[in-house]
Amino acid sequence: MKLTIIKPSFLLFGLLAFLSINSLNAQNWTWQNPLPQGNNLYSVCFPNPNIGYTVGADGTILKTTNSGSSWISQNSGTTNLLLSVYFTDIDTGYAVGSSATILKTTNGGLNWIAQTTSTPYLSSVFFTSADTGYIVGGSGSTGVIMKTTNGGINWIIQNSGTNPFYNSVFFYDDTTGYVVGNGGKILKTIDGGNNWTVQTSGVTTNLYSVYFTTANKGYASEYGRMLKTTDGGLNWTYLTIFQSYELYSICFTDTLTGYVAGRSGKILKTINAGANWTFLNSGTSTNLRSVYFTDINNGYAVGENGVILKTMDAGLNWTAFTSSTYYIDLNDACFPDACLGYAVGNQGVILKTNNGGANWIAQNSGINNTLNAVFFTSSDIGYAVGDTGKIIKTINGGVDWIAQNSGLTQNLNSVFFTNADTGYVVGMSGKILKTIDGGTNWLLQTSGVTNSLYSVYFFDAHLGFAVGASGRVLKTADGGTNWTVSYSGSTLDLKAVYFPTADTGYISGVSGHIRRTINGGTNWTQLTNHINVVLTS
Repeated sequence: MKLTIIKPSFLLFGLLAFLSINSLNAQNWTWQNPLPQGNNLYSVCFPNPNIGYTVGADGTILKTTNSGSSWISQNSGTTNLLLSVYFTDIDTGYAVGSSATILKTTNGGLNWIAQTTSTPYLSSVFFTSADTGYIVGGSGSTGVIMKTTNGGINWIIQNSGTNPFYNSVFFYDDTTGYVVGNGGKILKTIDGGNNWTVQTSGVTTNLYSVYFTTANKGYASEYGRMLKTTDGGLNWTYLTIFQSYELYSICFTDTLTGYVAGRSGKILKTINAGANWTFLNSGTSTNLRSVYFTDINNGYAVGENGVILKTMDAGLNWTAFTSSTYYIDLNDACFPDACLGYAVGNQGVILKTNNGGANWIAQNSGINNTLNAVFFTSSDIGYAVGDTGKIIKTINGGVDWIAQNSGLTQNLNSVFFTNADTGYVVGMSGKILKTIDGGTNWLLQTSGVTNSLYSVYFFDAHLGFAVGASGRVLKTADGGTNWTVSYSGSTLDLKAVYFPTADTGYISGVSGHIRRTINGGTNWTQLTNHINVVLTS
């Protein structure tokens, strides 16, 4: 499970799965890790050196007014994927994406207004003036080029004469423009899009980006290669062949100096009009989808997991403008109080916050194993459990973590303490462990099942429940000495259990499955939630 840390405007008690979906959507949630947010970003644009915008998944639009030092989330009014952004001045801009989405702002992103089009998928937008602009995209293998001459009030489909999906559009001046797309297609217009001619690229792979530095000199990027023309696209030649990964975005600061960004955090630079390319150290292995320079020294690259990079020395050094480098899976979180919280995840990652999630600090767990669950009995004393039987404990608020002997090699999935000394852990193959001395010793209990157990919860010192694979529900009334096995009425895997009272409880799991009991687990009734995702604690 990938747990992105978000924070609501109210204190959240119990299981998220048991809130109604309508109620959940009505609340105000903000990203906690990574910051400013963690959705994939696909395009970045700066109308001036200080003001910039980037767009991405789930309708994400971010704005900076201080050259990228901080980014503020804007309300796009959509959850559709946004793939391209372009501003004609500091106030007027456009964003396009999936589901025929075209957004326009005239007040610097304070409000975004949807414009009308019928093209399902829009991949790139470019304006040659305040009123005249172009959008390309398509549906399946069919490409579409659209033009507006009235600032997006109307978009008119143009006849391209060919039908691949189009990925990028670029105009060198008011009349001369280029479009590139799948199958190595390159189109050119010299009359503002009234007519488009097909050019011979020499490749059949997808072309992702196009950029011209003069009327005749231009570049296009594809899978592991760059193409260059010096005669306005009449002929295209291969540049240096790179490794086999996509190159998504091109930007030049003058006729000689240019950059290309792509898969696995790769950024390359040329200082001789593409004759040679040098790898730059971006500091990330995350796919980079867009690169943009505001002048010869200052540039930005954005990409997946919300990564935003900036250079102030022409690419020699890149700084990440995100508050966390943790883009790996986080599996569980625990808050001993409203301000103090911990999150654990893959590769032994443990994060801590002292200010309600505004900032997260990495802690040294001492292990590289995946950590699946965390539980704190006080502000200083806590436990984390994970793969291959790992149990670790801290007694100083996470400064140090000490390995405990579980006696198991199976993965451990959940941990719960009823008081400072007594706790329970459940895991694969029906394993249940109990401690009565704060984890110094862990004793194996008889669960009565061999199915994996994913969650454990105790209402008090005696009454507890565990749930797991194939819809199994386990109950104890004597602090784990004996466990009785029952079924939820479903064979779906159960991932979480919670009892607000001794009789009333909830379980959740795969395919959005939620059930409730009002008689202490004797009977379970299915609840409707209208979603189809795994619901965990």
